[in-house]
Amino acid sequence: LAHDAGIPCVSFATAASMNGYASANVAPTLAGVKSLLRARPPHAVLASPEILCAAPRELTTAGLGDVLAKCTSSADWRMNHLLFGDYYCARSVGLIVEIEPLYLEHPEAVAAGDARAVGALFDALLRTGVAMTMAESSAPASGGEHLISHTLDMLAVAAGGEHDLHGRQVGVGTILMCELYRRVLAVESPKFRAPPATIDARFWGKLAGAVAPCYAEKRPRLAVAAGALAKAGAWDRLRAELAPMLRPPEQVRDCLARAGGATTASDIGCDKRALAEILRRAREVRARFTILDLADLLGILDAAAGEIVQQWG
Repeated sequence: LAHDAGIPCVSFATAASMNGYASANVAPTLAGVKSLLRARPPHAVLASPEILCAAPRELTTAGLGDVLAKCTSSADWRMNHLLFGDYYCARSVGLIVEIEPLYLEHPEAVAAGDARAVGALFDALLRTGVAMTMAESSAPASGGEHLISHTLDMLAVAAGGEHDLHGRQVGVGTILMCELYRRVLAVESPKFRAPPATIDARFWGKLAGAVAPCYAEKRPRLAVAAGALAKAGAWDRLRAELAPMLRPPEQVRDCLARAGGATTASDIGCDKRALAEILRRAREVRARFTILDLADLLGILDAAAGEIVQQWG
């Protein structure tokens, strides 16, 4: 509203629940598809430590899930830079490094509403929002794990149902993407297949007409990615650059579990079979290249989705 009216705005946060407070991005659902619009960031973000600490634990652990996605979203962002020359800012990626241990290593304190832990979590959420504003993109904080959440939202709305909190879904998605990254980067001699010509209309149902243009926009980049990675040394360089940015799925799951957050499909109201199919199809909903696309180009996504959800979901 402030953007449309051309006036400044101030955001008052009542929970450390998501990273959008300091961001200029708006993520509405348009024609059934989770979309991204550029607005303007707030002139200030205000928050009371007492209010943040007293917020429902479910909201706070949703914020934890959102910020833990930084490892996989940053890796996806770096991958887009390496493959396509897209803008990438190491400074944005490093904004939360020094405060991560305060919540990552003490998730019980987050669950208990400890002022220092919740304050660090909120600080990290603000910084990731600032990173998105600096980059003029959601890429610093949104990768394949967010596509899982977007797809869950879209399918629920299309069916006239409800979905879980964004950050809770993202946290589960981050666990799954960390394991998918581990499997992809373990491939020694990659062979790339031609990408599908179009989306799986059966899966998307009445949303297919709105999703198809998103995938059509991405499809040329899939061929570029396969060509770039086929060059001598490119695959090994990609693996070497991305591996240090990632966390083991065990660490992400342990952190969320100790905080009382969502870690499984059932925690977010989804059965394993449905979640596995979402892993296979979520890549179709946005033009951005993610680990989901790379796994599909390698021909391992279909099988890995079921195995990963059975193991981790």
